[in-house]
Amino acid sequence: SGDGLIQRNKARAKKTMEAFSKQPGEIRIIDISAAMQGQFLLDQARRFCKKQEGGENPESLAILYRNNVSALLPLAYFFKNDVPFVGNKVFDVLTLLYSRTAINILAFLCFVLEPDSFQAYSSAYPVWNHYHGLFLNRETAVENLRKQMGEENSGGPILPKLQALLRSLGEMDKARHIGEIWTILQRIQAEDKPDFAIMAMLKELEYNKNGSIKQKNVQLLVMALIRIASLYDSILSFVEAMLALRTKRKWDEHNADKHPVVTLSTMHSAKGQEYDHVIIIDAVEDLMPGDPSKPLPFWHASWQDHVEEERRLCYVGITRAMKKLYLSCARNRMLHGSRNCNDISRFIKEIPPLLFQDSGDITRHVKRMEE
Repeated sequence: SGDGLIQRNKARAKKTMEAFSKQPGEIRIIDISAAMQGQFLLDQARRFCKKQEGGENPESLAILYRNNVSALLPLAYFFKNDVPFVGNKVFDVLTLLYSRTAINILAFLCFVLEPDSFQAYSSAYPVWNHYHGLFLNRETAVENLRKQMGEENSGGPILPKLQALLRSLGEMDKARHIGEIWTILQRIQAEDKPDFAIMAMLKELEYNKNGSIKQKNVQLLVMALIRIASLYDSILSFVEAMLALRTKRKWDEHNADKHPVVTLSTMHSAKGQEYDHVIIIDAVEDLMPGDPSKPLPFWHASWQDHVEEERRLCYVGITRAMKKLYLSCARNRMLHGSRNCNDISRFIKEIPPLLFQDSGDITRHVKRMEE
């Protein structure tokens, strides 16, 4: 499969390919929604770990990805369900939880939990500060309110106080908008569902609607956080889990006494490694090779150069598998209430169809996309 893929590159090194075994391996396409991909990976990891326990010839399983944000969902699933895993680049994935988008989401949820906390309010107010063109300056939104209430607030929720302050300043429209925001927060509190809270933040409060949220990586991050949030029964449990997840550093030591373990790795970092079973996730066109409308990395002179480099990277991922290779194509994602559809990666379609365990797999997918 790797040889059939890499032959399409014009600039490539001559290599002699040798199979790990004379018996043909197994290649499968997993066409699944993004919402179900995390559960699929969890099921595969659990099945793998259970099968290896007590076995004389333990096998290895690796989940490979092109983009760090793709790994956040399986990482959170494994963390929540105590599935042992390792990965030398896992900390790079965790840095996503320190991104401005993730920080603002967590700050907003903390304020939902503590609406009378001035510290929570001060951290979260940028989330709604563009709501209907609200654009309160920091002096009005924070400093004046702090002076009015003192450093500690002991008189109930802060937003009604901000609404009263705005009215006293003659800002009637802004006061009305703060009242609407307080109504939304009360509804979120009543639901107490973290995924509902994040979606309300995006849709009803129109958080960053015209800003970085339109960037592909930020969209993927938000969708991953919504899916992770759906695993938790309350806003508090989700916030505590994400804060705990952010503190993790030494995953190898943390899991050293648990065997077998699942390896999480970028395809690039997996170079030189081999695994019995490999699952490549998010094998979709927007990530492999990427969006042609976006600026190219400075080291690529043309789109064709970029595609060939991405094809080589896909080749690395595919050839890490010694026995079984799964290609997960999460093509349907929800954001702002609308469905985003991704095409299956061109690199997957370049693998000769006869190499798939079911040769109809790839032809069915290609035909479905053409229709």
